[in-house]
Amino acid sequence: MKGILDLSESQKKALSEWEHILGKERILQGEEVSRAYKRPDPQRRPILGVLFPETVTEVAQIMRVASSHKIPVYPISKGNNYGFGGPSPVVNGCCIIDLARMNKILAMDRNLGLITVEPGVTTGQVQEFLQEQRLPFLGPVIGVGPRASLIGNFLDKGFSSVPYIDRISSLMSLEAVLPDGSLYKSSSLRDKHKPAFYKWGTGPYIDGLFIQSGIGIVTSATFALAPLSETVLGYSLVLKNAEELAQVIDVLREGIHALGDILSSFSLKSPERIMSVGRFGSPVEQGEEDPYELLGEWTLSGFIRGDAAVVRAAKRRLNKRFRQHNLSVFLFSERTLYIVSTFSAVLKLTGVWKRKLFLLPRFHALLRRVQGGPTFFPGVDLEKGFLIIPVVLPMVGETVSSFACEVKDICAAHDHPHTSTISNLSPHAVTYNTMLFFDSENAHERESVHDCYVQMHASAERHGGYVYRASIDMMDTVIDPTHEFWRVAKKIKETFDPLGILAPGRYEKNK
Repeated sequence: MKGILDLSESQKKALSEWEHILGKERILQGEEVSRAYKRPDPQRRPILGVLFPETVTEVAQIMRVASSHKIPVYPISKGNNYGFGGPSPVVNGCCIIDLARMNKILAMDRNLGLITVEPGVTTGQVQEFLQEQRLPFLGPVIGVGPRASLIGNFLDKGFSSVPYIDRISSLMSLEAVLPDGSLYKSSSLRDKHKPAFYKWGTGPYIDGLFIQSGIGIVTSATFALAPLSETVLGYSLVLKNAEELAQVIDVLREGIHALGDILSSFSLKSPERIMSVGRFGSPVEQGEEDPYELLGEWTLSGFIRGDAAVVRAAKRRLNKRFRQHNLSVFLFSERTLYIVSTFSAVLKLTGVWKRKLFLLPRFHALLRRVQGGPTFFPGVDLEKGFLIIPVVLPMVGETVSSFACEVKDICAAHDHPHTSTISNLSPHAVTYNTMLFFDSENAHERESVHDCYVQMHASAERHGGYVYRASIDMMDTVIDPTHEFWRVAKKIKETFDPLGILAPGRYEKNK
């Protein structure tokens, strides 16, 4: 049966020792593993078992046993890495270490906005904690939704749609168990009861080595949270063509360079991406008008945040720059949306206002999210295929627009909807995420998706970009063993993990 292994003597001994550490009730084996840790792939990875540690000491003991018997292990935080492989290991025969039960918020500095969490803590849990404690900070809002691990998403370079946009900059410290069972702690960690307040500490900066690598299991981390803003103003614009996309990217880049985090995050969604999660409660009646006609080529949404005077000044500057390109941006607050909602009940809106009415529920949801409200992610059918192709590009309008045209053509050639989102990763870079849904049992559709991935990756490189997060099936495609970086990364991995037992195949060339 798929996902079930015939055990060797060393595997049996390791499982027996792990049972002594955890107890039988915290080890999952057999058919239950295949059912509980399935992913959208008919060729499911055979898994030795699943271990559920609850403390750092147990994680260390698990790794000592794995090292003693040379058993490969694959740690996951929550297993909700949608579109990149979920909880499944990269290679066959691993034992999963499921850290979901390590779900405590360990510390919170109410003055500095620093929070220390275990790997099982979700972004939704952080938001609830901040709201219950009435703390004036924003929890990280990530595209995958509130059920994903904050640490897990961070370690795979997931991005946040509210400050800090550059997620890596928000890491202040971490604690990790190494493959031999020893413990690593950041130089900045001086008091286990207090969050680290200066990420660089003393000596060389090592924390970054744990991101997208298999050199340790991160058991806790401290992040800096962005403060809630006095005023939040949303802005939106429906773009008609590639030329307008290029103009908007350049306007936003210049705005971010001039205003910084005041502009927060922005996203541009294709109509297929918006419609892939439903109509957002749209009042447009089916058959009355094609919703895709209302959404144009791209729909921009973003936020200006800060105190009232700063927001007013930033609003004037942004509006002026858009007008210089003959682009009319819609600026909205909660009050604006309330007025539009009220009048829409008595007026028959047409043209631009009909488009705004169609997007009204989406505007409400976005404002709630950037002010610390709930985030949303569509349900994922794990019996179907789901792949995300995340490309990072320089934030240059002509480059992004040209790449967008090629992606749209690639999707059309393979009969896939152009389900894409463009968001800012930093003041200099954007991420272009394309979601592909397919029948995982259909060989032709699997091959088609793979071809899309390869072609988009090649297109990204022609445009000076690259795929910066890889699905477990695509690790080989993002690694160039001849590049100096990957040669050094391999040496570091072999130094920390000479037996190759921790997350084998993850961001390394499969053997």
